[in-house]
Amino acid sequence: MRYLAILCSILILSDKLFSQSGKPKPNIVNLKVGRKEDSSAIKDYFKRQRKLKNEADEIQLNQTLEFFNAYESVADTFTALTITSSKLARFPESFKKFKNIESLILMRCQSVNLYDLFDKMRDFNKLKKLEIIFSNKAGIPENIYLLSNLEELNISNNQLRKLPDSIIYLKNLKRINLMHNPYIAIGQAFDRLAQIQKLQYLDFSFSQLDSIPQTIGDFKELTYLDISDNRFNTIPGQFGNLNKIKEINLNGCKKLNLKSVLQAIGKCKSLETLHMQYSLIEDIPSEIGLLTNLKYLYLKNNLIKSLSSEIGNLKSLIVLDLGSDIMSGDKNQLTSLPSSIGNLQDLKSLSLSLNKLDKLPASLTQLKKLEGIDIGWNAFEKFPEALCEMTNLKAINLNVNFFNAIPERIGNLTNLEVLLMAGDFRQQPKRKIKSIPASIGQCKKLRVLNLRDHVIEELPAELWTLSSLEELNLMDNLLSKIPDEISQLKKLKSLNVKANDIVYFPISFSNLKEIEYVNLAYNPPLDFSPVFGILASCKSLLKVDISYNELDIERAKELKRSLNDAKVIKLELKSKSTKADVMKEEERK
Repeated sequence: MRYLAILCSILILSDKLFSQSGKPKPNIVNLKVGRKEDSSAIKDYFKRQRKLKNEADEIQLNQTLEFFNAYESVADTFTALTITSSKLARFPESFKKFKNIESLILMRCQSVNLYDLFDKMRDFNKLKKLEIIFSNKAGIPENIYLLSNLEELNISNNQLRKLPDSIIYLKNLKRINLMHNPYIAIGQAFDRLAQIQKLQYLDFSFSQLDSIPQTIGDFKELTYLDISDNRFNTIPGQFGNLNKIKEINLNGCKKLNLKSVLQAIGKCKSLETLHMQYSLIEDIPSEIGLLTNLKYLYLKNNLIKSLSSEIGNLKSLIVLDLGSDIMSGDKNQLTSLPSSIGNLQDLKSLSLSLNKLDKLPASLTQLKKLEGIDIGWNAFEKFPEALCEMTNLKAINLNVNFFNAIPERIGNLTNLEVLLMAGDFRQQPKRKIKSIPASIGQCKKLRVLNLRDHVIEELPAELWTLSSLEELNLMDNLLSKIPDEISQLKKLKSLNVKANDIVYFPISFSNLKEIEYVNLAYNPPLDFSPVFGILASCKSLLKVDISYNELDIERAKELKRSLNDAKVIKLELKSKSTKADVMKEEERK
C-alpha cells in the first residue's frame, strides 16, 4: 500500500524570493492614495505578486503531472491521493490506473474539470471517500452518480448553487459535508439529500441558512446534524421525526427562539448531545426539561443569567458545560444554581467557570457520580464546603476566587487527583490563601496541585507525603525554602517556585529521577552556586528557568552544558523592572 500527499502550496511573496530572482522590490512605503505615481507602484507590486503566483501554479501543475507519469506502473498499489494544483484542468489518462484508491482529496483545485474526472473514475469501485474543498466550485456535475460506492463526500468551502439531481443515486452515501457554501439553494439541497436513505451525517454549518426546510424530517437514518453558525431562528416540528439523531450542533446560531427550538428538539427522544455555544442565549427556559434523554449539554460562552429548575429533569446528563473561556467576549453570568441540579444523578462533569457564583446549592452533594467540577473565576469568598462532602471528586478547579482559607475537611477528598486554586496577583493579601492544612496529606492520589499567587510562607510536612504528586505550582508566594523532604515526591515532574524568596534549595532534590521542569526565576536571595550542581545531577531535566536572578550569563551556559539537551532560560530584567512588572507579564502570557 502506498499513500502519497501532493501538497504543493501556493508560494507566498517574500523578501527571500525577490532576492533569489534578482528583481528589485517595489517601494510602497508611505504611499498616499490618489497620486498617479503611487498608484502605478501599487499596481506594479500586485502585478509582481500575480506573476509569482502563476509561476508557482505552473510548478504545481508540472509536479502533479510528473507524479502520474512516474508512478503509472505501480498505480494500482495506491489507496489514497491528496492533490493540490490550481491549474490542473484535466487528469491524464494514466490516472485511470489508480483505480484501487479508496480516498481522493482535491484541495484548491479550481481549474479541474470534474465531469472529465468523474468519467475517468467510473471504474474506481473501491472509492469510499471524496473531498473537493476550497476549490470555488459553483456546481457538481451530474455524472457524480458514476461513483456509486461513495460513502463520504466533502464538498465544503466552495461556491455551490445547488446539488446535482443525480446525487440521489449515491445509495451508499453516509456522510456529506457542505460547510461554507453560502449560495446554495437550501430547499433543493435538502430535497435531494432526503432521498439518500443511508445518510447518517450532515454538516451544513456556516452557510447563511435563514431557515431549515420541513424535509429535514425525512432524514430517517440521520445520527449527526451540524447546522451551526447560521441565521435561522427556529426549526420545524418535523425535527421530531429524526428517530435516530444522536447529536445536534447549533453553536453560533445567534437568533434562536430558544423555547420553540427546544420544543422541536425535545421530540427527538434519541438525542444524546446538544451544542448551543456562542449563541447569545440569556436564559434557559423550562422547555430544557423536555430533553430527558440528553447526556451531553454544552452551553459555554453565552450570556446566560438564569437556569430553569427544569434542568433537573435531565437525569441522564453526564456532562453539563455552563462555563466560559477567558478570551471569549461572551460570558455566562449565572449568580446561582437551582437546587434541582441535585437530581442529575449521572452527572460526571460540571463546568461553571467565569460566571458570578458565590455559593453552591446544598443539593450538589447528591451528585454521587460527579468526578470533575470547574468553578474557577467566580466570586466565592469562602471555600465551597459542599465540595468536601463529594468524595468521588477527582478534579476541582477553583482558580481565581476570593477565599483565603482551605478547610481541614479537604482531606475527605481521598480520590482527588487535580486541585487548582491559583490566586489573582492583583488581589489584596486578605483575599489570598495563607496556609495549607495538614489534612492535604490525606489526598494520596493527588497528581496536580496549583497554589500560585497567594501569600503562603510555609508548607506543611504532610505535603511531602503525597507520593503521587507530579506537578506542584507555588509560584508567587512568600516561601523562603524548599524542604529536604521534597525528595519523597518520587513522581514529581514539574516544580514552579518562581517569584518567591527562596534562600534554601536542598541537595536531596537530586534524588528526583523523573523531574523534567524547574522554575526558579525571580528568587534574588538564592545562592545558585550549590543549586547548579544539584540541578546538573538531575539528568531527566528538560527545561530550567533561572531568569530574573543576579547570575552571570556564563554560569547559565555552564548549567546548560551540564544538562546536555535541556533548555535553560535566562531572561534579564529590564531597567527599573519590578516584581509586579514580571507578574503582570506572566499573567498576560
